[in-house]
Amino acid sequence: MDSKKELNNIFTELLKRYDINDDIITQNWNELIKYYASKKRYYHNITHIHNAIAALSAHKDTVDAWDVILFASFYHDIIYNTNPLFSYNNEKKSAELFMTRYVEYVPYELCGKVYSYILATESHTLTNNESLNLFIDADMSILGQDKYIYNKYTHLIRQEYKNVPDFLYRTGRVNVLQTFLSKPTIFLTESFTSLEERARENIMTELNKLNNESKIFS
Repeated sequence: MDSKKELNNIFTELLKRYDINDDIITQNWNELIKYYASKKRYYHNITHIHNAIAALSAHKDTVDAWDVILFASFYHDIIYNTNPLFSYNNEKKSAELFMTRYVEYVPYELCGKVYSYILATESHTLTNNESLNLFIDADMSILGQDKYIYNKYTHLIRQEYKNVPDFLYRTGRVNVLQTFLSKPTIFLTESFTSLEERARENIMTELNKLNNESKIFS
């Protein structure tokens, strides 16, 4: 089964648990795909959503908010504007879009949790909610993949920001990477600690490359 079909099945089963009718399910799925299939999406597309849910599925039995995690996984990057003037509130807009689509059908308390999960992907900081920490770790698990996958990821991210001049992109990217390295740990849960060392190596390698490029063009 291809990833898109698998995700459609998960999405459909999720919404049916809240008695959402087939027409709304189809409408919301088509909207989801429209956003994630944008030609401007190189990394933050439906493959990213599939990978995040796949990483989380291995821990399904250990979380107490599986539906919250699924909703947040599907919607946390639905709005992804890379224009520096507007990208600062991608998470908030994504959370608001989710609320608009589901507050009529899903219990308000659950909607509120999804909203907070989506907002948490902005800072990726430790919380007192282990399920939320696991969700954040899955979203960031790309950092701890092998060198080939990580390099491909950095290329795709640059493609998403191709409208940003090199010197501005390097500055912004260096700031993001240094923020990760400044944390006591990048990953927040024991489930993902095995990725910590490789993530730091990947980030240091990318930082060195970006810093060398800055010297060449300065």
